[in-house]
Amino acid sequence: LGRAHLRMMQADYPAAGREIERAFGVEAAVPDGHFLRAMLRRVQGDYAGAADDLGKVLAARPAPEFRAARAM
Repeated sequence: LGRAHLRMMQADYPAAGREIERAFGVEAAVPDGHFLRAMLRRVQGDYAGAADDLGKVLAARPAPEFRAARAM
């Protein structure tokens, strides 16, 4: 997921998406991966997809920082 985060910082969203999907291929239930993909989807305007991913994060790890991100 480190590469996906780097690609997002570089605004290379298609590459970030590929890196996230690659991480999901290794372990599908990665809360950090869903959080990162939610941020990517939000930047791309896919708010429903972002909310879905954040729901998965909250189900796995109901931490306050993830709740704040979902409210955005």
